[in-house]
Amino acid sequence: MTGILLIVLFGLGHCIPIVIAGSSTALVLRLMANASWQRGGTAFRRLAGVLIGIMGIYFIVRPFLTA
Repeated sequence: MTGILLIVLFGLGHCIPIVIAGSSTALVLRLMANASWQRGGTAFRRLAGVLIGIMGIYFIVRPFLTA
């Protein structure tokens, strides 16, 4: 019984996220069509790009700063 219960829970744990992702596709498409969400997405991508660039520079320069 324990094995069957674990297999059922494992299956549910893998299927529930797929069902949620599939059922929320229409909502995501509506949000992406909204102009304010597009501006926010652009700002987020720019900020993420700047942060990744800063981290890249940090990891390149870091070995030269330690003595």
